[in-house]
Amino acid sequence: MSESAQVPAATGSALVFRPIAIERRAPAIAAAAFAAIAILLGIVAVVRHDGDGNFTVYACVCGFLALVMLYITLAGRRFVTECRPEGIRTTRWGRAHQCAWPEVADIRQRTVSGRSTSYTVEVTTKAGGRFVLGVPNASSSYRNPLFEQQLAQITAYWHASASTA
Repeated sequence: MSESAQVPAATGSALVFRPIAIERRAPAIAAAAFAAIAILLGIVAVVRHDGDGNFTVYACVCGFLALVMLYITLAGRRFVTECRPEGIRTTRWGRAHQCAWPEVADIRQRTVSGRSTSYTVEVTTKAGGRFVLGVPNASSSYRNPLFEQQLAQITAYWHASASTA
């Protein structure tokens, strides 16, 4: 399925967003690469009878990184954002947030710069609380061609729901 064909499904009166293929694939590839490196270093450690333990330590570090990337892969698959007539609900890193539309003060793009730049959607409530939506996401290291479109859909849904409330 192409990226452009992965437009969120409107289920009845709900709009549901899930991670696109690149968001699911990139951490899985990294986990597999770290696991392969850990296995190779472990084999080298056994073959060379690594007395100093250098290869063993490197194998353990790569194995640990593989487990971290596996966790990111599995947790990222559960990210979801749902726009429903009563409000918005999202799950990100195992934490769920929800808010009724009348309580929403703003929905905007949040940009975080560091080694790479990431783009997320942040919801601000009228009470001053904030939470980041699980989907959509984008980064300078991977492109989400639907990010702007998805942000516009969420914002339009909020405005339409707020005007009918």
